[in-house]
Amino acid sequence: MTLPYCSLLETAGVETGFITTPGLIYSCFNTKVQSQHYKSLHPERGMTLNVNGELWVAVEITLIGKADFLEAWRRGIEEWTRYESDPDKRGLYMTRKIQELYRPIGLKENDLGLQYGSRDRFVQSFRRDMGKIVDLLVSEYREKAAKNEHKEEWNRLGIFYGKFGQYTDAEDAFKKALLIDPEYVHAQVNLGSLMYLKGEYNAALIQFRDALSKLEKGGKAKSLDTVEVLLNLSKTYDALKLYDESNKYYELAYAISPGQTEMYAYLGKTKLAETRASEGFVSEKDIFFMDYSEGDIRLKAKRY
Repeated sequence: MTLPYCSLLETAGVETGFITTPGLIYSCFNTKVQSQHYKSLHPERGMTLNVNGELWVAVEITLIGKADFLEAWRRGIEEWTRYESDPDKRGLYMTRKIQELYRPIGLKENDLGLQYGSRDRFVQSFRRDMGKIVDLLVSEYREKAAKNEHKEEWNRLGIFYGKFGQYTDAEDAFKKALLIDPEYVHAQVNLGSLMYLKGEYNAALIQFRDALSKLEKGGKAKSLDTVEVLLNLSKTYDALKLYDESNKYYELAYAISPGQTEMYAYLGKTKLAETRASEGFVSEKDIFFMDYSEGDIRLKAKRY
């Protein structure tokens, strides 16, 4: 099961490998998450493998279908760490390197028993396991928000929920931040960004416009926050195919910070946008979320 699992992930563009320990071989895959950001995968640093600065997840593949993914993950890392003091007994081999040496073997569908698979059962299992992982990842942020009742903690919790597609929980968190401080621009922008991801573009515009007004009244018309809100407005109008409006807000953002906006230059080309629309071009589905870390030190803007 290990090699087919790795091959399927490789086909989907995910870098994989396989781990060997005495009497066992199982899979691992590269998350592409930098090692310092391990908490975006699991609260425990030891649940991942650091390979050249990127985090890999080990999976005891024989447990898939018998237990949930978290259990298969934990068993995989436990088997690896069992030989921490005797590393010669364990090995990690990259699938792509192996594929360079050995030609693939052609298999028929009935060789793998795929004809007995159930799409609905697979989707149901995925959603259940994903829900458990998301709950694990956000638990720390949820506890902090509930304990401290700080607007920043609720805002950060909303961002994490939004990142994993838990839009209802994300919306609740942003609204709780705004109940604490109705003038909290970050939570309002993030609420608009959430509406954007849900395809509710007109609702997103309401939040972005109001946030922009608050920034301007607060003397922050030339701030980085304002640039991000202007870009969010431009992207939302672009999604609505209102290219003149998209162009207007892009140009306002560009006037404040050319370097911050150059990667979105297509938003400032009205005629080009119209051409793209006629050709069925689809722009990136990204949007800015705003957050501050402890001590009011700015985090890198998040786009999902």
